[in-house]
Amino acid sequence: MTRKSEVTQVLNDIRDGDANGSSRLFQLVYDELRSIAHHHLRNDPARELLQTTAVVHEAYLKLVDPARIAWQGRAHFYRTAARAIRRVLVDQARRQSTVKREPEGCRIALVDSLAFHNGTPVDILDLHHALEKLSEAHPRLATVVELRYFAGLNQRETAEVLDTTAKRVAGDFEFARAWLFQELGRG
Repeated sequence: MTRKSEVTQVLNDIRDGDANGSSRLFQLVYDELRSIAHHHLRNDPARELLQTTAVVHEAYLKLVDPARIAWQGRAHFYRTAARAIRRVLVDQARRQSTVKREPEGCRIALVDSLAFHNGTPVDILDLHHALEKLSEAHPRLATVVELRYFAGLNQRETAEVLDTTAKRVAGDFEFARAWLFQELGRG
């Protein structure tokens, strides 16, 4: 059984009430979620180890409440995982901003796939607000960004999750990058 089909099977088991499904799912996706969290936090080496683990655990707790989420398959899981990781990072930035009393919140360097021309770090809260606006205007494009940036999926994986072509994902992602570039005042 492939890893993809294992994840789908475990999600179906969880939906059907399997009490051990959540821990099996955690074992299947932990390394991937940890890698994604590490990727987002790598620009802050002093916090990386604790924060990576904290982000994974907090995001996972948001994912496994079977009373809240009726899993509809692997694609639904990854869309939800991307949003959970985004919420955790935004909440963390808000807490840091409150503690530090800094108006700019938590600045992050965007990964190559989303980075802007000059590589200037972007405030995660500004990015969150821009994505909210993008979601209102172009929901599919916002989902593509979430899957590529927050879930760490590549173009092919994103296309598979969204049941579309890699070419369409590439075009959507380029449009979304340009839109976000403009919205964040870098255009």
